Order: sequence, then C-alpha cells, then structure tokens
Amino acid sequence: MDQADEQRLAARRADPGGHHRPTRVRSGAPVDAAILRIRRREEPLVPDRLLDDYREMVDIGFTGLGGSLVASLKRHVPGRRLDAASRAAGIDPSALVGSVRPDQWISLYRQLAM
Repeated sequence: MDQADEQRLAARRADPGGHHRPTRVRSGAPVDAAILRIRRREEPLVPDRLLDDYREMVDIGFTGLGGSLVASLKRHVPGRRLDAASRAAGIDPSALVGSVRPDQWISLYRQLAM
C-alpha cells in the first residue's frame, strides 16, 4: 500500500462521533448530496374524509384534456368558479399540470371545496 492509498483509507475512517473529517477527504469529482428528512404532519393537508375528492381532482387535472390544468378541470367545474379558485391559488390559466406546485394544488382544492 502506497502513501496515496493510506491517505484514502484514512479519509474513510470516521471519528468517534461517526462523522467523516472533511479536511481529510479528497474527492476526485465534485459531488452534490443531500439528506432528506421526512416527517409526518400532525394534521394532513387534506382531511381523510376529503381525500377521495382531492384525488379525483388531481386525476382529472392530469388527464391533459384541454392542454392546461384549468382547461382540464373546466370539463367538471363551472368556469367562473374555477377561474376564481385558480386565481386565488396563483395558478395561471395556461399553466401545464406539471408546473403547478403542490401548495397550489392544495389551495385550488380548498377554494373549490368551499
């Protein structure tokens, strides 16, 4: 084992706290990394009793019929009501379904469920 191998091996060893010492690590290529922590909410964004209705709205939106989310939903929701709800949720009427953020979906559903 040469000196370079020993340095690489030493860089892999963790300190007693279980952390790698970044001063010893020499990466050959830049690497992006993240740790994702998922925690269950105390209260769901959509109550269980309304979940089927919410899923139905999402399914209709993802059909793509009409080209945009709003156009797809207009087949099932009266135009003025949908226009007001999408405005309140900050959704552009021409927005494709994939560009609508999760918080906008929830807001749109809440507006329509009123």
